[in-house]
Amino acid sequence: MLVGLFVPILGLIAWLFLHAHEPEPSYRGKPLSAWVSDLGRSTLGHSTLEQGNFAWDDWPLAKAGQNPEAAEAVRRIGSAGFPYLLNALTNTDPAWKMKLAQVLGPLRNRIPMHTSARPRRNAVVAFVALGAQAESVTPELTQALYDDRSCKAAAVALSAVGPRGWTALTQAINSTNEWSAIYAVWALAQRRATVPGTLEALEAATTNRAGTVSAIASWALGKIGQDKEHVIPFLMTTLGSTNAQARFGAMYGIGWFGTNALCAAPLLQEALRDRDVTIRDGATASLKQIDPEAAAKAGVK
Repeated sequence: MLVGLFVPILGLIAWLFLHAHEPEPSYRGKPLSAWVSDLGRSTLGHSTLEQGNFAWDDWPLAKAGQNPEAAEAVRRIGSAGFPYLLNALTNTDPAWKMKLAQVLGPLRNRIPMHTSARPRRNAVVAFVALGAQAESVTPELTQALYDDRSCKAAAVALSAVGPRGWTALTQAINSTNEWSAIYAVWALAQRRATVPGTLEALEAATTNRAGTVSAIASWALGKIGQDKEHVIPFLMTTLGSTNAQARFGAMYGIGWFGTNALCAAPLLQEALRDRDVTIRDGATASLKQIDPEAAAKAGVK
């Protein structure tokens, strides 16, 4: 009886919600939401993505090239679709829906209840497909970057916009909002993107911040791989830092420079004997990238 009552009520709510908004833009007779859904579905490949999230190593799955038809449709719709995409990216589940799911318990699996996670993820993939075409909504995406609920999605979208988006991400690196800073660094590193001031902001975060921000900032300096004459010595100094998180990030980050960072091999060999297993793991990974021969002699497999 409970299910029988709730299904029509939820159907009515959905009908009212859909009909209270302006019609979606469409392309070839198909609404934007359907194209975006197709685009998102084509890039799924990891269980965390099924829930609308992006894990640290999920970046290749966020690219939109696996469904050229849907990507082209999103680009053809263009700016007419920005309001829909921004709403999907920033929208959160209303309190009544979360409460209803709690009350229903196991019964919620029998009742279709769409959450904001999947539409948000699909909107991100759409922004990746749009690229610089979405530059005009950089201010709205920047605002979303400082909301804990949408900051990771906004960071990915901003990284796709191009230099204007990269500038917004660079400005967030030393934000007091820790999650905004973390995801801004992550997005820039995955794109290997910089604007004037990016490397300096990452160095400042490595030196002056603590916790995850300093770790990911030192890692990102290596991942981005620019200005090796300056960055490699900086990371070598960080390898001996008293900031454990910055040191951890540098252990992995310096490996991205490969044989260009041969001068760091002795420091990494020394770190192989560190009491901290995470430091030893980072030194192992980077030494294999920088000096395979030295790694083999040290017994690194």
